[in-house]
Amino acid sequence: MRTGDPIERVGTLDKDVFLEEYAEVGRPLIITDLIEAWPARHDWNPEYLIERCGDHRFNLDNQNFTAETLFTRLTQPGEAPTPYLHNHYLEEQLPHLPADVTPMPELLRDNWLWHPRLPRHPLSRKGRIGLFIGGPGSAFPVLHRDNFHTHAFIFQIYGTKRVWLYHPNQSEFLYVHPLIPCHSTIEAPHQLDRTRYPDFAKAKPLTATLAPGETLFVPDNWWHATYMEDLSISLSLNMLNHTNFKGFAADCRREWQRVSPIKAWLRYLRLRAFAARVTRTQAAG
Repeated sequence: MRTGDPIERVGTLDKDVFLEEYAEVGRPLIITDLIEAWPARHDWNPEYLIERCGDHRFNLDNQNFTAETLFTRLTQPGEAPTPYLHNHYLEEQLPHLPADVTPMPELLRDNWLWHPRLPRHPLSRKGRIGLFIGGPGSAFPVLHRDNFHTHAFIFQIYGTKRVWLYHPNQSEFLYVHPLIPCHSTIEAPHQLDRTRYPDFAKAKPLTATLAPGETLFVPDNWWHATYMEDLSISLSLNMLNHTNFKGFAADCRREWQRVSPIKAWLRYLRLRAFAARVTRTQAAG
């Protein structure tokens, strides 16, 4: 995978500046100290999680592991590719540790996925915090963009993670899956078969290596891929607000239309009404 332009880094960031200069215009960003107040930022490492998780079982590749056996498996020499625990959620896997990711930074608090009056929608995650644990040489299985036009935040807790981001206008070079439009058919972009994907070399990425404590903002509809050069623990969060609601609502309507066009229209109108109410309330202050 080619090296691209670096992703911008900042330390502190005002919420209004973030919304106007990054979220609204689809501009990626790394915030270096957003989660400095989280206990997880300073406490989480394999030894801590082994002690706190006890006999809790993690499911990886259809096998159950304790935290101790999981970290042993992820750091075994000679296994390639190294397994990667992904698409798990903190509230389910580590229900006794949510306090380790508090307080929630102001930048993230106005997440409409957490709003109690958000109408029912197809996005299953509903603003839950994702848990990702990978060993050296592991990677997310496929180049992808998060569905339903949600923004994404990746919080690097332990170890490092190499990331590649591609603007939506690079889609023509990314071999979009014909049946799953939020996925590429490229399964291992860090070990690319250039004879199978010749146009991928034309794509222009933004790249960075996330250090512990750093947060990556991935705007809606941006493609991204990750690769772990060492043992990595990270968390993720999807966000919905006025900056990406239009795409979210359109995706929901498209999904609902598969079942009933009439119900899809009514549900879409309820979503629009919800957004209008929340926007007015937030504007009033």
